[in-house]
Amino acid sequence: MALTAPQKFGFDTCFDEAGRVVASAAPRPRRTYLAAEVEALQAEAFAEGQAAQRMSDEGRRAQALADIADACRQALPLLNHVIEAHRTQAAELALATGEAVASVALARLPRAPLNAALEALSAEIDGAARLVVRASGADGDLAAMLEKAANDAGLPGRVLLREEPGLGPAAFVIEWPDGRAEYDPDAAAQRVRDALQAALAAEADHPSGDF
Repeated sequence: MALTAPQKFGFDTCFDEAGRVVASAAPRPRRTYLAAEVEALQAEAFAEGQAAQRMSDEGRRAQALADIADACRQALPLLNHVIEAHRTQAAELALATGEAVASVALARLPRAPLNAALEALSAEIDGAARLVVRASGADGDLAAMLEKAANDAGLPGRVLLREEPGLGPAAFVIEWPDGRAEYDPDAAAQRVRDALQAALAAEADHPSGDF
């Protein structure tokens, strides 16, 4: 019977009922590495870290772009509303300013529109047998102004002035055999306001550009 050298067993060695070794622990990993191996492991780990960081950065960038796009989509309706409100307020302010300036001008020169109308109609009413002007406050000053305007238009002695109490201070009606012209500053201002509201409504229904 051959004798075998005694074998040292650790606490992690397993035996069967006959005393034979059936399992032993796996070999322990190396605890020392060469300098080149350490450098290679460091380079590999660094490369893996860079790749992981790039993927993380790309993910965050994609999420940020998605968040920006979503914020823009949510902001566009509000931006359109702000632009529409600004356009409306600017138009209303311009209209109110124009009405204020016109009101002051008419208060100082209430007969200026009538004089301008007679000058503009001079060619059309040149052959008229007579001209009837209806206005409120048909006093001597208005009669003198009409006489001068008629003389300048080549209609001396053919202009008749009629009092029309229902007209405003600067309103008038001009009648001649072949036509009629009238002016009412309040009605003219209302027509401008109506046209402005219609234009703003059309712009709101059909905006000129998308954002």
